[in-house]
Amino acid sequence: QYDDRFLYVFYKVKDRYIRGFFTKDQTGVCNDSCIEIFLRPGGKKGKYYFNFELNVIGALLLARAKILPDNRVSFFMLPAEELKKIKRRTSLKKVDGEITEKVTWYASLQIPWDLLEKYSSIAPPRKGDVWTCNIYKCADWSSHPHWISWKKTPTFHAPRSFGDLLFD
Repeated sequence: QYDDRFLYVFYKVKDRYIRGFFTKDQTGVCNDSCIEIFLRPGGKKGKYYFNFELNVIGALLLARAKILPDNRVSFFMLPAEELKKIKRRTSLKKVDGEITEKVTWYASLQIPWDLLEKYSSIAPPRKGDVWTCNIYKCADWSSHPHWISWKKTPTFHAPRSFGDLLFD
């Protein structure tokens, strides 16, 4: 969902082999049980995308990826003080070791448009605008590593494989 100030992202994750080791922002949260959304303002013509990674206990990684002419990407990690502007919630606050039974957990992000605008020089979307994105769930270092994406992609960081996100 979105309004004129924020983008709201909500995940309901049915999971198993849940790991939550990383407690600090801008660390290797993708190695834990983690949800990700990659947002490309401006759709296929956008020059950047934003990489949001939130682990099961609320640690966040946020980078801006510049898309290079050969489809490679160059990453810029946003300063830690910028991440404080993003409200986040997770239903699990602590994971000791690994949770091996089936659990449903929840995670949400409230992302201010002015933060994205500051690092991409693009205005917040209006009704009818199309951006591209992809949505992921991963757990690289769990005892049973796993990855899933909304749109099939050769690698997570392949903006040419992102799907359309219509603002309605």
